[in-house]
Amino acid sequence: MERKSRSYKRREAFKDASMIIIGYEGQSKEPKYFNKMEQELLAPRKAFIHPLPPVNGESAPKKVLERVKTFVDDPKRGVNIEPADKIWFVLDVDRYPIEQFEEINTFCSENDQRNLAISNPCFEIWLWMHFDGAEKVSSTKPKDLKQELHEKTTSLNFGGDYTPLIDSAVQRAKVADKSSNYFPNEKSSKVYLLIEELLKHKK
Repeated sequence: MERKSRSYKRREAFKDASMIIIGYEGQSKEPKYFNKMEQELLAPRKAFIHPLPPVNGESAPKKVLERVKTFVDDPKRGVNIEPADKIWFVLDVDRYPIEQFEEINTFCSENDQRNLAISNPCFEIWLWMHFDGAEKVSSTKPKDLKQELHEKTTSLNFGGDYTPLIDSAVQRAKVADKSSNYFPNEKSSKVYLLIEELLKHKK
């Protein structure tokens, strides 16, 4: 069965390439980040990213789960999930109830192709770790952290390309991650687990 996805033509050209499906909340930083990473780091013959961004601003974790289930399970889409493919949820703790994350974690635990990468409090803590350790962040609220990251990148005259800094971010995130389960402790992110998965398919 042929894939009916944004990148299925590349799948036809490189039939052994893995599809990395990423469902996420953000409408700006996440898509830019992963699109840039795909362009600069991934070998097209090895893997490609199929993003599932928010629709009509519906960014709650339960809505991300609905989008992923629709994409994966709807036979009208003709999506054939192959053994080497992966499904990732990139979520923020933000203000959402723990029950929404537990539902997704249960969904992921049912199949080893499904994975969960949560940032606490938000994706910006992962971006911060491209420049400095998480212990240097003073903010614990998403709005304040986003402002702190903005000030940081402005002071560094940062041009917007995170990819040269990814290895350092992974190492800092590992140091910050004190959680023994899927849910990250404050001022940490599990996104490095997804990044390590993607880096298996480097050019």
